Amino acid sequence: MFELKQLSAKLSVLPLSQMRHLSLSSTLQELSLYDFQIESECPGREVAQAFKSNPLLPGVILTEQGELLGMISRRLFLEDISRPYGRELFLKRPVKCLYILANTEVLSLPKETLIFEAYRQCLQRTAAQLDEPIVVEIEPKVYRLLDIHQLLVAQSHIHELTTQLLNRQILVEKNTLEQLRKEIAERVGAESALKQAKQELESRVEERTAQLTDSEQRFRFLAEIIPQQVWTAQPDGRLDYVNQRVLDYFRRTKKQMLGAGWQEVIHPEDVPRCLERWNKSLATGEPYEVEFRLFRAADKTYRWHIGRALPRHDEEGRLVSWFGTSTDIHEQKQTEADLQLANEQLEIKVQERTAELRKALEKEKDLSELKNRFFSMASHDFRTPLTTILTSSDLLKLFSHKFSEDKKQQHLMRIQTAVKNMTLLLDDVLFIGKVESGRMEFNPVPLNLEEFCQEVLSDISLTDDKNHVLNFECHGDCSLVDMDQKLLRKMLANLLSNAVKYSPEASTVRLNVLCENQQAIINVQDQGIGIPESEQLRLFEVFHRCSNVGNISGTGLGMAIIKQAVELHGGSISFESVAGVGTTFTVCVPTIQQQKAQ
Repeated sequence: MFELKQLSAKLSVLPLSQMRHLSLSSTLQELSLYDFQIESECPGREVAQAFKSNPLLPGVILTEQGELLGMISRRLFLEDISRPYGRELFLKRPVKCLYILANTEVLSLPKETLIFEAYRQCLQRTAAQLDEPIVVEIEPKVYRLLDIHQLLVAQSHIHELTTQLLNRQILVEKNTLEQLRKEIAERVGAESALKQAKQELESRVEERTAQLTDSEQRFRFLAEIIPQQVWTAQPDGRLDYVNQRVLDYFRRTKKQMLGAGWQEVIHPEDVPRCLERWNKSLATGEPYEVEFRLFRAADKTYRWHIGRALPRHDEEGRLVSWFGTSTDIHEQKQTEADLQLANEQLEIKVQERTAELRKALEKEKDLSELKNRFFSMASHDFRTPLTTILTSSDLLKLFSHKFSEDKKQQHLMRIQTAVKNMTLLLDDVLFIGKVESGRMEFNPVPLNLEEFCQEVLSDISLTDDKNHVLNFECHGDCSLVDMDQKLLRKMLANLLSNAVKYSPEASTVRLNVLCENQQAIINVQDQGIGIPESEQLRLFEVFHRCSNVGNISGTGLGMAIIKQAVELHGGSISFESVAGVGTTFTVCVPTIQQQKAQ
């Protein structure tokens, strides 16, 4: 706020003729001029910092080699950064881009401009520019910013002081008239002189009254034409004047708005805060400023405004009235809220991205652990058949002339078996790799599930050297299902081979198949070592083997292959197991009718 008391003291000693021709230069010391001039190749960050560090700053002046390029107001700044990625782009803008963004219709006034003329030029701008600050050239190539609100208050105060001077002159001249009447009454024959003096005095009174009326009309004109809501109040705070914009905004009469009627149009939640600030200003004489929501009758909504009021004092320092305005800042508040929301959303995205990176890091650690387990498995499971191949080949090479034909065939069979085991291991690893990379093809064909299961059981029985009892039951019509033979064989072979491998010698392994409701349900039950409860959640992990397998050989790939084969069929797998008692696996896969329906 500018120094209104100093302005009053300065104006009170001026004659009426000079007061009516006051210029900006004569009041520069009393007006608050904002000194924010920026000259830089890339001033976007400096402009943003200036607005952030000074919430009341109305704008920033851009210059180049002392010449005025333009001015960026707070409104233009907030509008620009509210766009998508606006803040990042604004901070990087070079001076030429900011020149384009700046208002090219900047109102630049010399300091000799009359206050009334300066305000008249302000009112000739567009509606969007009415709230923009004014650039004042206080010296050659030296610029400052002036708020239009200050011009209004200054012009209003000049009107007030002009009125007081005119009233005093009228009073003095009335006293002079009375004195003349007395003197003329005492003088005989002075009637003509008294009449002439009276006429001259009345003419002066009429002239002063016309000046007072003109000043009043000027004030009313300014108050009615500006975009803000304008009001004045008595020293006790009761409103005694509101401009037409107030009446149009609330669609009320002057009678309804004057006095304390303004409290009825403020949002109920904001009334206590407004009254507290207003009562404090009334008690202390300090300027009044507060943000609140006003009810707009046109659309029946509450919109944010900023209310400001300055006290007026007479030459003896007594409070005589208040002059105030209310300015709509709803869009600015909305922009600030949008920026806050954008910052919160950005923070959420950063947190989400951080969580994703953490998950990726954990996945990377899991992959590293998986590689270590794979290399450990490969070094062991490849070494054993390679040792067998090397031993048998060396024996054949060195002693084949001494071996019988049966002995030679025995060693050849050992080599072939070792090669077969290595091939199966490599096939399992390649299968897992294809599934993980999404390159595994799913090729279902019509087949007889019952005959297929009997074929797989027959293959298992040929390699079973522990004389297990393999039972097979099939229920429902399983003569025609649509499945991938390669995947189905891997699934069944791994389930049955695990059941045989981890079950006691001569124990029973059951395979039950049920085809109904457009799906095939396959159960594999054994009486083996079971799965410890603490390790059941990790059963289908690649290379995972339970702690109770002992010296039983295995790669840790079988259960992962089973799960992948089931899921490629669009099915599901579950199990029930008790350590030391046995395990039952249940596989549900769709048949041809269900797949076609899907």
